[in-house]
Amino acid sequence: MIVLTRSVPPGAVIVLSGTTQPYGSIEVTVAKRPRMATLECPGLPRAVLSHPDTSREGRVPLDERTTLTVGELPVIVTQGRGLARKDRALKISMGGRDYTYLATGANVEELAGLVRSHAPLGSTTTVTVSPEAGPYEVALALILLGADTNPLTLTRRAISGVVGFLQTGQGEA
Repeated sequence: MIVLTRSVPPGAVIVLSGTTQPYGSIEVTVAKRPRMATLECPGLPRAVLSHPDTSREGRVPLDERTTLTVGELPVIVTQGRGLARKDRALKISMGGRDYTYLATGANVEELAGLVRSHAPLGSTTTVTVSPEAGPYEVALALILLGADTNPLTLTRRAISGVVGFLQTGQGEA
């Protein structure tokens, strides 16, 4: 199990950091500008998630303008649009393999049964890695902690839409 501690240093939206075997020191940093998340860890491939929109702050959105690489592999992510959780899952293609990333419960997300993250309100995120998960899958799941995954559930999507509307000043008369 990986335990990551959340912090918010200057210039960052969030930093998740921890140390665990066999990977070593793990750090996922989500920068304010440019809108980018990076994974740095000696035991895993480096991962970078970025988006060109700098008009908002927060975790990196996942859409057609998002770029994601894990090691040397480009990653393609598409968002499902159904009503059920499984239909709203992210469809991910990396290195000739396809994965599904979905919300499986309150504050719980999972990559294809290989890596599960639990991020309750508070200062820690726990990540459980199955023995079948390789380093690229672990790196992919960790970098997605820096993504805006609110669209994975209708409730989170609705709440984030209202909060985003209020925070941008668009709700002012």
